[in-house]
Parts: sequence; C-alpha cells; structure tokens
Amino acid sequence: MMLWYQLLRPIDYLFVKDRSKWKIDWGVPFVITILTASGFALLSPRPQIFLKDGLLQQVATLLSIMPGFYLAALAAIATFHKPDMDSYMPSPVPTVETLTGGHWRTINLTRRRYLSLMFGYLTLLSLFLFIGVLISNACAESAKMLLPQNYHYFSVVFYMSIFLLFFWHMIAVTLFGLYQLSDRMHQPDITVNEPPLPRATSPRPVAVDD
Repeated sequence: MMLWYQLLRPIDYLFVKDRSKWKIDWGVPFVITILTASGFALLSPRPQIFLKDGLLQQVATLLSIMPGFYLAALAAIATFHKPDMDSYMPSPVPTVETLTGGHWRTINLTRRRYLSLMFGYLTLLSLFLFIGVLISNACAESAKMLLPQNYHYFSVVFYMSIFLLFFWHMIAVTLFGLYQLSDRMHQPDITVNEPPLPRATSPRPVAVDD
C-alpha cells in the first residue's frame, strides 16, 4: 500500500480540490483538442502521424526535453526563499488528501506545496507522453496489419484525440504554472471578502484668497 502511494504520489495534483482548477486542467484542453482534431481532419492530404517524419516524431523531440524543464522548476520552487510561498493560498484555499500516520487527512495547500504538486505531476505526465509516443511509433505498423481496413481511420482519430487532450492538458497546466511563478507569486494575496482598494482620486483644487 505505502509503496504504491509513494510511486503514484505525483498524480495527486489531479485530486487537488480547487474551485476553478477544472477549467485549466480539462476545459481549455478539451476545446483546443476539438479545434486541433477538426483542423487535421479537414487537411488534404492528411498529415503523416506515425513513423519517421510523422507528427508524433516531431512532438517527441519537444517531449524529450520537458521533464528536465519541469525538474528544474520543481527544484527552484522547493528552494525559493519567500515567506509567501509557505503561507496558505487565498480563500477558498485549495485542499488535497494526504496519508499521514496511516490515516487520510485533508490539508490546506501553501503556494509552495501547490506548485510542487503541479510540476511533479507535469514531470510524470511528460514522461508518460514521451514513452507513449515511442511505443505508438514502434507498434504503428503492427497495429495497422492487425486491424481491419475500415477501422484504420477511426482508430487513428481515437488515438490522436486522446493524445491531443493530454498534450494540451500539459500545455495548459504549464502555462498556469508559469503564470504562478512569473507573476502571481509576486502579487499580494487578497481574500474574496476583502474590500477592494480605493480608487486614486485627483486632489481637489484649493481656493487661494487674493
């Protein structure tokens, strides 16, 4: 039990409870996947997907460098000296369940822990996508011979839809993580119930006696 918990811990980011997290994780990637898949379907002739010089081979080049990028970001997050990083995130505070002392507990997340979960998950996801591309290219010809001719097109569409969904999911979460690191963590936290700052007003003219 503990071994599987430790090995699968990077996917805990998916189980973080946050009010608008699903929009970034799956809402935006789903829309972009539909647009991308539709664009490929309308192209004539259709682009090569598998094997040498195919689309997946080009994507594999990008995926091969992503784990190193994510690990570098994870190391920076773990060692970054800023008091706000160890404070709870603004209300509503994101939460996640963790195994402590043999019991599951729900904990509030600090910004450091939230970003650590995010980039740990992205590291694992990029590795899985890269391995998936390698296996797909290696097995493409065998799968083509095993499947009936009338299933070839639909099997490619199904595979690419799943791949594109997780690829754009990785890109969307990466962009949100970069926003957190480059901009949001340098801004003051404002709670939901906190009144907005007053607008700056121009000073009133002062009457001067002649």
